[in-house]
Amino acid sequence: MSHSISVYLIGLSNRDIIEAYSSEIRRVGEQLISSVSLLLGLEEDVLLGLHKELCKGLRANYYPPCNAPENVIGLSSHCDIRTLIVGMQDDTATGTQIRYKGGWIPIKTIPGALLINVGDVIEVSTYSFL
Repeated sequence: MSHSISVYLIGLSNRDIIEAYSSEIRRVGEQLISSVSLLLGLEEDVLLGLHKELCKGLRANYYPPCNAPENVIGLSSHCDIRTLIVGMQDDTATGTQIRYKGGWIPIKTIPGALLINVGDVIEVSTYSFL
């Protein structure tokens, strides 16, 4: 994956690609939310129905490797307030970590895979069941 083109320079010729990608990510997100409904013993469309009117967005961030990471202030530990985050990492991404048993574990990148982050909405509504 090349990162030589800044997102703000993407021309209209790439609009179809972005719209198709966004549509597929939305479809995956909707399938995941429907699956969570079933896992909770609800009808398949209950949680999805609660999300139909919410704003959905597509954001692309790229953080290149830093030659002096000790001089950089990154994000502090935080929770994601959304229901689900569907992310795509490139093969060089190594900064995303999860908190597990009091420590931090880096998330291994799997080429072609999506990273699914369960946000606070699901954690709170399931009493940390999922």
